[in-house]
Amino acid sequence: MASTEDHASYERKSSTQAHTSDDKKSSDQDHAPDERKTSTPDQTADENKTFTQDNASEKKTATQEKKTSTQDYASEKKTSTQDNASEKKTSTQDSASEKKTSTQDQRPSENESTTKDHTSDKSKTCNGAQKEEESGFSINVRLNMEVLAGPPPRIYRRHHQEATELPPVMCPDGEKVKRLENEVMSSPCNVCKFCKKKSSEGFRRCSRCLAVPYCDRDCQKMDFNNHKLFCRRCDRYDIARARVYPVVPIFCNLRHGGDFSVLLRGMPSEFQYDLGATQCNVLLEFLGMVYHFRRYSCLVRDLSGETTKIIFHDLSNRYCHPVFGKPSAPPRDLASCLKPGHFLLLMGVHWRIFSDGTVGIRINDLNSMYIIDMADHDLSLEYKEEMAKRVMQFDPFL
Repeated sequence: MASTEDHASYERKSSTQAHTSDDKKSSDQDHAPDERKTSTPDQTADENKTFTQDNASEKKTATQEKKTSTQDYASEKKTSTQDNASEKKTSTQDSASEKKTSTQDQRPSENESTTKDHTSDKSKTCNGAQKEEESGFSINVRLNMEVLAGPPPRIYRRHHQEATELPPVMCPDGEKVKRLENEVMSSPCNVCKFCKKKSSEGFRRCSRCLAVPYCDRDCQKMDFNNHKLFCRRCDRYDIARARVYPVVPIFCNLRHGGDFSVLLRGMPSEFQYDLGATQCNVLLEFLGMVYHFRRYSCLVRDLSGETTKIIFHDLSNRYCHPVFGKPSAPPRDLASCLKPGHFLLLMGVHWRIFSDGTVGIRINDLNSMYIIDMADHDLSLEYKEEMAKRVMQFDPFL
């Protein structure tokens, strides 16, 4: 009985041991590492190195792609801006060329412009005349408002240093220009001024003015009362003409001492000036001031005795008297410089029609005028009275 129990316990013990050994073996097999999955430390280092290299190459390619993309974007932006700038430039050039061509098309040549202006003036005057005739009144002059601007500004006087470098000009006849027998206002010598007697041989002229012929001394004495004022005016003109020579280097319009006229009839009209006529220089005698509603105005006359008025449009009304070889005097008021009996040398003038319909001369720049002082040659009482009479006839309200 005891042996059977021992044998049964031994079998139980051996079965339990075998069972436990199987369990241990299975657990050991489970926990044992797989030879295919396990690796050595060298292999793991190589794998890590290759992994880092792959990551670096991927990062490098990514940065390169980003850099190329940014470069492409910048180049595209640059090209777009250049294209826009070139388009703008071409558009502005095209517009400028179109404007230029349009202005050139609209601008005629000089001959065409003058002919067109002439025809337009004719058409305007014809239309104006028709309208005036229809309205019942006519105006024979083309008005030019005084408020309108005159010709473009010109340089009349040279700089002081430039004028001093030019050689001085002196009158060859001294203080008085010697008149010739063929001077202006000289009557034919074959007809006597007083008795109208004719002679084929010719008569002698007045020794002072060399302008008026007489058959004998008796005719000259009988005509002296009518002739003496003109004779004195000719004498004063000859003195004034000699005083123009020293200021020839100062004025640009004076080519020589006799580059001016003493008659108003040689001046161009306003219409001729608009068509391109040349301006002229003229020497006139000052008679006196006349009324104007807002500007200085005076009355002058030429050698023949023809009178006209001058309106000064220089708002400064300050005259600077030039002197060759010396510094100019300080400017003075124009009214204090104009005295009866003085002479005015006007450069570059022409006839002008004023707003009231009268005709005269307009001075836009006082530098275009030269006042010749004749105070050292006294005027006779009769000469002064004759000058005042002419001023009263022109302006009776003085």
